[in-house]
Amino acid sequence: MNIKINPDYAKLVLPLCEGEYQELKQLIKHNGLWHPITVNKKRIVLDGQHRYKACQELGIQTRIEYKNFGSILQEKLFVIDSG
Repeated sequence: MNIKINPDYAKLVLPLCEGEYQELKQLIKHNGLWHPITVNKKRIVLDGQHRYKACQELGIQTRIEYKNFGSILQEKLFVIDSG
């Protein structure tokens, strides 16, 4: 699955501290991925970059949902609101 994380979008989302990230990773390991990773038509992550990274590290296949916007500004606002 060729999903990409846009570094500019990643900067719009608050980072998780190491403890929060490890907790998320353990939840996904034990319960699976509850929410799909939201991507645009170019398969760039709009919501779920931490979940996607955790799944990659755990070797768990991710589910994705596509979301398209009329402009880059709308897309960025979605990233901010989702983060």
